[in-house]
Amino acid sequence: MEDVRPLIALIDYYIECLAQERRDTLTVLKSQLQQVVLPLPVRHPECWEAILNTHVAEEVIHRLHGRANRVAVYTPYTIVAARGAHHEPLVGVLCTVSRGVLNIDSADLWVSPAIAGEMSEQDLQALRDQIEHAARLSPFALRRALDDLIAREQLPLQQTCEDITTLKSLPEGSIADFPSFWVVESDAQYDRGLVRELNKLKETIPHSRGWQHSALRFLLEPPPEVSPSDEQLLAALANPSSPTFSQAMAIAQGLTQPLTVITGPPGTGKTRVIAALTIEHLLQGRSILIASKINTAVDTAVAMVNRLLGEGAILRTGNQEAREQLASLATMLAGWNLWQGQGEVFKGEQETWKNYQIENFLEHIRSRLRRHRRQVHRLRRLAPRLAGVAERALPRWAWLTHWRLKKFMRSWQLLISESDEMLKYLERWRKMRTFLLRGALNRLLTSNHEAFTRLANALNPDSRARHRVFLRLAERGYPVAVSNLAISMNLPLEPAMFDLLIIDEASTCDPASLLPLLYRARRAVIVGDPQQLPHITGKGWRQVNPVPQLRGADGHLFSAEFGLSAYELCRLLAGGREHCLLNDHFRCPPKIISFSNARFYGGNLRIHTPDHPDCFELRLVASHHVSTRTGSRLNPQQQEEALRVLKEFVQKHKDGTYGIVTPYRAAADALVAAVEADTHLSPIWYEERLLIGTAHRFQGNEVDHLVFATIAGSNATERELRWVEQPNLFNVAVTRARRTLVLIVDKTLWERQALPLTRALVETEARMQGILSPTAEAMLHDISAFLKAHHVEHSLNAIYRGYHFDVLDANQPPRWGFNLLNWHELQSLTPVEAWREWSQLLQLRQHGIDLYYISPLNWQDTLARWLAERELHSR
Repeated sequence: MEDVRPLIALIDYYIECLAQERRDTLTVLKSQLQQVVLPLPVRHPECWEAILNTHVAEEVIHRLHGRANRVAVYTPYTIVAARGAHHEPLVGVLCTVSRGVLNIDSADLWVSPAIAGEMSEQDLQALRDQIEHAARLSPFALRRALDDLIAREQLPLQQTCEDITTLKSLPEGSIADFPSFWVVESDAQYDRGLVRELNKLKETIPHSRGWQHSALRFLLEPPPEVSPSDEQLLAALANPSSPTFSQAMAIAQGLTQPLTVITGPPGTGKTRVIAALTIEHLLQGRSILIASKINTAVDTAVAMVNRLLGEGAILRTGNQEAREQLASLATMLAGWNLWQGQGEVFKGEQETWKNYQIENFLEHIRSRLRRHRRQVHRLRRLAPRLAGVAERALPRWAWLTHWRLKKFMRSWQLLISESDEMLKYLERWRKMRTFLLRGALNRLLTSNHEAFTRLANALNPDSRARHRVFLRLAERGYPVAVSNLAISMNLPLEPAMFDLLIIDEASTCDPASLLPLLYRARRAVIVGDPQQLPHITGKGWRQVNPVPQLRGADGHLFSAEFGLSAYELCRLLAGGREHCLLNDHFRCPPKIISFSNARFYGGNLRIHTPDHPDCFELRLVASHHVSTRTGSRLNPQQQEEALRVLKEFVQKHKDGTYGIVTPYRAAADALVAAVEADTHLSPIWYEERLLIGTAHRFQGNEVDHLVFATIAGSNATERELRWVEQPNLFNVAVTRARRTLVLIVDKTLWERQALPLTRALVETEARMQGILSPTAEAMLHDISAFLKAHHVEHSLNAIYRGYHFDVLDANQPPRWGFNLLNWHELQSLTPVEAWREWSQLLQLRQHGIDLYYISPLNWQDTLARWLAERELHSR
């Protein structure tokens, strides 16, 4: 049997990291204070010995003895949070017991989210260093450091508390001068379920080969990259969900690659890819599990599947409420004899296909694909011969060069025309697959009548009954969706029970949660975006050593540290790269997404949204922010302006959806309260057409009209400015708008140019300038001179809607563009790459742009013919 020790070591490491992370959960209810908090008899101790030699320290040792899930913290100050119902240390120093003696570990600190929650990583680390230095000296120095922090953050003044009764009576946001030890049970239900499953994996793996058939084996043996064929790509394009080319590439990768890593920037159709993969597995009678740490992501994926296929095509389970809804759905499905879901793919007249018709049609598709491959091979064979020819060939060989060039261009045009011809076959193929999909759903329905009845009865009694039913449904190929937080309550820990696992928003998922999920599936598709919300951890895991190392598919070792997200871990396993980038954007207007495209995605997104001249507005407001009692920020002037803009939205776009995003929780809470009290705005709030919150609240959501209130006023510090422009949060915030984005910025900060990301967003243009390559620069300048001589306005090396043009029409919107053929790239042209080029031509036509490919060897002749045709059409 394969050596499993590295895998066991990895599981042990993650279990210990989870134990350390649980120590960061120190918020307790008011009713629990009496049991948790131990007041010190010495009010203001000068040295640590004055604390550690008290009877209270002995009680702490007694409470920690034999209880690994308990953690002890010393804190001089307590903060009252959550409407006075919860309390937590403002800053605490963790304590350990060694040989029966209580010790202070000044390097192990706990910082309240009231302070750390709205602070950049850089500033938080500086704060921790400052507090650690003070804690090493004495409790008196620690108190002095915290006094400075309270004054600097403009937190409320400390109130002296004599006992716990007084502490309970303090209002929200109060800071109590109450030196004490806290001994807390820090074992959340989610952690308990996860740790239980990790321990079960440790016990099972050494004595069973089942894990070797699951995706968990990829941690030790990453699979080599497998590229999909052109036939698999075309089959994905013919998916009933009607994907774009980049989405089809992701679908094909997910069906061929054992471990697929997909990067999905905002608005590029991650959810449609997940739904399409669900459809593919339904067609093949194979099971699929969709999971995410974010409930909204799971709900969105389920909603997309239901929208395409009708309700009931996927089973969504989770907490008690989700299980009750699933019980009703299972009862409904048990009463169906044929599929009755009214999804988009089944609308319109449905063709009936006989088996022989299907076989004949597929053979015709394969025949056309063989012709397409021959054309690609011919181009690839001619390209190196043309690459070696100088711009002006010797007269002796000019005829041969012209013959080869003519043959190449004829083959190129034939390739494009055959690809265009394939469009109508793709549409027929899609209709055929829709017919097969309905048949697959009918078979799935009739084979699971008994299972549906059992499911409806088993969802509530106990987890064992649920486990048995879901295992049976997975064996029959029924799709299931669940959040990571609820997986152990609903699905058994069985190896490879699903054919495919899809983890959405994997950039927010911790690596420990990944292991039980991988164990449950044979293959995995990991979908995430490292430029959006990251995986958030505390600091406790950094103390766990040694960090296990894994080897990626490229042969390089990397540290599988707990701080990695599930997305990043799988990306490193795949050799440090994603297999597919979803680059067709369909959400934000070009003005908005062009900023994120240039700043975060290397200009690789293709923008398909229409131009809206009024899609973006900057509003400058003279403002001054204030700190709240909980350490957050309010800006009355900007909040008032945000509400004013919201009312304008509602008046102008009565049936839209709206949002206000802000970097600070306190401002979001104040805006919610103001909306609820406003008779004009409260109806859209209760109709759930208005979303208000921080970027974390907006992840996975989008609205038609969005207000982004930056909140930072003219008195903002450098730390506050860094928080407002945290790159990942800023990217999430601005890319939630489908139609309109209004940005509210302090006037003084704007004039001081203190917000560079904000200014870059305002100054972004839909048309950008690329970088000229040295090899093409001289020729492009010659082409430019030729066009200028014929009075044709143009720009060189332009990027428009994410597409690169060597020469682009200067009009707005542009109607034509030219790209030089690259002989060296054409030497390695594959059928899949040829389809990619064709899809780009097709997309540009849909934007009203004709793209022409011209040869470096005879561009003058090509442009002369183009000018003649242009002149003819203009008459």
